[in-house]
Amino acid sequence: MLVRCARCHAVYSVQDGLTGPVQRTFSVECGRCHAVFDAHSSQLADAARTPTPRRLPTPPPLQKAASLASSPSAPVRRSHHSTSDESSDAGALRPVIYGPVAKRNPLTRGGAVAIAIVGVAALASWFVLNRTGFPRVAATRGDEARAALLLDDDASLERAASLFAEAGRGAPRSVALEADRAFALLLRGSAKLDVAERLELVARGDPAAAAQREANLRDGTRLVQEGAAAARAAVDRAGDDVAAVRAMALAAALTSGNPTPWLERAMQKAGNDPLFALAVAAADLAGGRDGRAQEGAAAALTAAKRIEPRLLRAQVDAGALALDRHDLAAARQGLQAVLEANPKHERAKVLLSLVAP
Repeated sequence: MLVRCARCHAVYSVQDGLTGPVQRTFSVECGRCHAVFDAHSSQLADAARTPTPRRLPTPPPLQKAASLASSPSAPVRRSHHSTSDESSDAGALRPVIYGPVAKRNPLTRGGAVAIAIVGVAALASWFVLNRTGFPRVAATRGDEARAALLLDDDASLERAASLFAEAGRGAPRSVALEADRAFALLLRGSAKLDVAERLELVARGDPAAAAQREANLRDGTRLVQEGAAAARAAVDRAGDDVAAVRAMALAAALTSGNPTPWLERAMQKAGNDPLFALAVAAADLAGGRDGRAQEGAAAALTAAKRIEPRLLRAQVDAGALALDRHDLAAARQGLQAVLEANPKHERAKVLLSLVAP
């Protein structure tokens, strides 16, 4: 016959005859939860009836039933024509399992939740790796490019432009990286053009200086044109980006354009941007090198040096401006400080050589 545990509702098979010929109630110990409960011989309607055996002289011993789930020799046979009571109670014959077993069973509610959590974590990991992996590398390259730009010598500016281009390939949606590359090209080209202009008088009687002047004039023109094209491309992509507008202002100052509208567009968003101050100084000197233009450029360069003391371009431009104003002591002092910070700075060497001892 079949009995059900009163505590955990597990179903067991009890051999008929152990309950006695007349006895209807007997004690059973559950094999799972070890609960002792009273069972009735008519507990389950579908249990098979057997003929009444002979009476046992002594009360039946306490029986420890074996679970049907672990005893293949005692299968449960149910009729295909179950009553309505049996159908409504059929779910109770399979007890709910909690604890470690449920954690190992992916079909339970807890297992489904665990699978969902694992899936969400995997999706988040994929998203982070694919969204932030390349930008993280691009940010590193951008930092390296800005550090090279601060040194301002020709090789450092070339490296800065190359690093900005590499960073832009890693983060193609970043307009600022493309604009910073344009700014580095413009700084490099303008430095070569300034050296070529200042070597004009010396080159008339010195073939080596003449060759150096021609090389700087040729390379400087090419770099300014390339930088202006890159700045225009950045502005076309995002006309409100500060870096793009800043680069376009510098390009206009170095060519025949008008930098004022670009500076006005970026002025509200620039804040304490030393590169924007460099663009302002270049714009002030673009229309001429008279006293008012020089004063405006000097103020902008002073602001750039205050914001970023490591920006050697601001110090070199200030030294060149002092040389134009015939303030030789200030020019010598500023250019020597640049060479102490970066002995490879070619433009500072040329300008210092033009300062009378």
